[in-house]
Amino acid sequence: SDRVVIVTAPENENIVLPSESRLRDIIDSVSKINIEPYEDNSIVTSLLNKKPKKGKIVKEKTYPNIETTELILSNGVKVFYKKTNFKNDEILLSAISRGGQSLYSNEDHFSAKFSTQIITESGIGNFSAIQLQKILAGKNVNVSPFIDMYSEGIKGSSTPKDLETFFQLIYLYFTQPALDTVAVKSWKERTKSYLSNIIADPMVYYSDQLARILSQNHPRGNRIPLPEDIDKIDPKKSFQIFKERFSNAADFEFSFVGNIPVDTFKNYVLTYLASLPGMKMRENYKDLNIRPPKNIDKKIFKGSDPKSHVTLIFNDTMTYNRSNAYYLRSLEDYLDIRLYEILREELSGVYGVGVTCSLNRIPYQNYNVIFRIPCAPNNVDSLVNQSLKIIEDIKMNGISDDYLKKIKETQLREHEINIKTNNYWLNYLENTSLFNDDISRIDKFTEEIEKLSSNDIKNIANRVFDHNKIQVTLFPEKK
Repeated sequence: SDRVVIVTAPENENIVLPSESRLRDIIDSVSKINIEPYEDNSIVTSLLNKKPKKGKIVKEKTYPNIETTELILSNGVKVFYKKTNFKNDEILLSAISRGGQSLYSNEDHFSAKFSTQIITESGIGNFSAIQLQKILAGKNVNVSPFIDMYSEGIKGSSTPKDLETFFQLIYLYFTQPALDTVAVKSWKERTKSYLSNIIADPMVYYSDQLARILSQNHPRGNRIPLPEDIDKIDPKKSFQIFKERFSNAADFEFSFVGNIPVDTFKNYVLTYLASLPGMKMRENYKDLNIRPPKNIDKKIFKGSDPKSHVTLIFNDTMTYNRSNAYYLRSLEDYLDIRLYEILREELSGVYGVGVTCSLNRIPYQNYNVIFRIPCAPNNVDSLVNQSLKIIEDIKMNGISDDYLKKIKETQLREHEINIKTNNYWLNYLENTSLFNDDISRIDKFTEEIEKLSSNDIKNIANRVFDHNKIQVTLFPEKK
């Protein structure tokens, strides 16, 4: 009595729902099982039974202009740390190394792609994922390993109070990842069920098709996995790949930013980082030759709602340097303003419109200018044409002094805000590590803003909008 049974399922005619009698049978069968009370055995005081043997700091260097210290440890690990007072309870981490999924064959692609998920589902050391979750309850600490296409590493956050637990987690991911085949099997079934349903969403389907188009159906393109792709994951291979990617800590550079208690921090660095296995060998990523097509206009039909989405992409090779990167960023700032003014305010054709301009260095040097225009289907042509008119105007005339002044003021204001945030400095140090950027480059930023001219934006526009144009548009299905 007093029981309600609710069944939820996707709207899918291929799914057979259980009958009322079947539901009653399930409930009756469970009621006859002798289930022992749950015993919580996760009460522990430390993640490690024994602390590792400490290493040493063999070199220490300070960079006064950015108040950052660099440490070289006895095992070859490099550590940057910057103590800040922006947030009393925040310490952020980024550890990164080149290589990633690119070093594995197409056959092992999905095992590599989901290797960190396999470890996350399994746990570390002597603790399952569920036990670890309970142990960390009440602690403000997070450590997340990743293996991307061209790099691997760890992202994380902690507080000064939980700093030792933070370092212990880092140490365990490097030295004692676990493989729980039962937990992984459960995750695979849940993931397959999820993937079999999300592709029915028009925007998810569109994103998947866009990824396939931009990679020219490359088997390693960033498409949405199919349920059968999950069956291609070999958990043992995923486990092996994870161990390989994190086997050489000396190939990583660690960056810490936040309210760091320096003496305690250095002690943990010596205990948990300088003790990690390290070799002189350094790896690099492999260019998988994933490249976009040239000059196409593709229409995708999905769903019944009167909604469209346009992705307009300009892409080609471009040498990376600070000037090109900064001019592209300034072009993005101007396009954001003009697209909003014309497409949103003057034409009322969109609720939101965005553009992203980026200059990439991995796996090859190239630029992307990406317009994203959600709109009604009958407004697609007019809004795209208006966007192209804005582009042509920049190529012909540059930008007015008023807009130039507005962009400079906004950039200076954003810079003043950014340099007082831990995330900004973490990203700054991460790029220093990954790309060997000049660690003192921040000194040149205000000078770049002051020198920016209309002609700089005009010239970069003529360079990026004179080559490859890709347009992919979502429309509702034709009736």
